[in-house]
Amino acid sequence: AIEKWPELQPGLEFYKEAFHELCTDRPPAMSGVMSIPFSAINNYARAYRITGEDFEDLRYFVRIQDQALVEWKEERRQAEKGTQDKKGQVNF
Repeated sequence: AIEKWPELQPGLEFYKEAFHELCTDRPPAMSGVMSIPFSAINNYARAYRITGEDFEDLRYFVRIQDQALVEWKEERRQAEKGTQDKKGQVNF
């Protein structure tokens, strides 16, 4: 996991908690990590009766966090793959 989360401005904790909950709805992936589906965000919003601008805010903040996590995981995967490739090289 990410070692240290950035400090959030007051009032944004809700979006961090929503993101963590929505991470459990990711579809399986063969490699890397898939983004949280819109349907999961929509279902979460419906369950908590979040509509209108509040829904757009939820979608925005979840997507921003999700994008950062997907990119971070992909960077780690590529770095690990590069390390494994170097270990498996045969030098002539």
